[in-house]
Amino acid sequence: MSLSQRPTTWVMIFLPFALGYYLSYLLRTVNAVISPELTRDLALSAADLAY
Repeated sequence: MSLSQRPTTWVMIFLPFALGYYLSYLLRTVNAVISPELTRDLALSAADLAY
């Protein structure tokens, strides 16, 4: 493998994992932000939101 191909290979391996982590973090943050409204509007407890 030549040196010019290494950055491309590294990006192709790193990018899906980075995007997966970002998506996971984003979904956790969105759930934390909207949880007060969900508990109030739907009359759910914190344990109900966990499932």
